Amino acid sequence: DNTKIKKLCSSNTNAGLVAYIKERRNKSLSKHGIVYELLHEGRHLAYKLRLAVQRGPHLPGPLRQLGRDTVDEEYGRVTMSMDFREGGGGRKRLHKMCDLLEEYGVPYVVRELKISDYVFFVGDK
Repeated sequence: DNTKIKKLCSSNTNAGLVAYIKERRNKSLSKHGIVYELLHEGRHLAYKLRLAVQRGPHLPGPLRQLGRDTVDEEYGRVTMSMDFREGGGGRKRLHKMCDLLEEYGVPYVVRELKISDYVFFVGDK
């Protein structure tokens, strides 16, 4: 998609974004005459991505969770873990359920659960 490439070419210093590539015109290198030069920030990002791939896969984290580090005493330090297929999965009602939990501040995390649809944890257990 040309729009995605254009975003990589543009920088927006107000948003803290930098350009990763620069569009160049050179008919001898491409039948369309457009080539892209990888800029310093793009090289740095490519290096970090290559290191991550070399390290191999890591354990998957939560698919979605309440954005807090601690569980309020109001909830008895209980966190609800919910299977990602619950409510029909992401294409159905899962995100609506998560939005409602967030609205009320209910501590939750969405993961793949093989033992049930919901598991409740107390404290850091």
